[in-house]
Amino acid sequence: MDEPLSLLLSYADSFLGVPYVYGGNSRKGMDCSGFICEILRSIGIIKSYEDLSAQDLYYKFQMKQVHGDIFPEPGDLYFYKNHLDERISHVAMVRDKYRVIEAGGGDSHSVSELGMVRHRGINERKDFFAAISPPYPWN
Repeated sequence: MDEPLSLLLSYADSFLGVPYVYGGNSRKGMDCSGFICEILRSIGIIKSYEDLSAQDLYYKFQMKQVHGDIFPEPGDLYFYKNHLDERISHVAMVRDKYRVIEAGGGDSHSVSELGMVRHRGINERKDFFAAISPPYPWN
């Protein structure tokens, strides 16, 4: 793994255990998109003033490289879709071929004691929609 990507994933891991807070984007609490925005903001892919939802992140990167989940690459973004209303409902980052790192376990009305930034098995969710490789500066 390239050193810049390794450093990015280490930065993401530094958030492990941060509580899940819907709409949050700080170490006091964050949701899935707030977490991913913070990681991407740290390397200039997301501007400091951008506050993007999971759906917005998908729109921002959908014209970039999209591939299936058979060969996940560390740093890829995994998007999950709510099949009831067809919108992107969750985003996570691939940590390695076995895990994603995500802010999860809560919902849109909660500060969840169970939710937090955590590692999760890459195939645990059944609502996977797309994998997108953001335009990292080292690619």
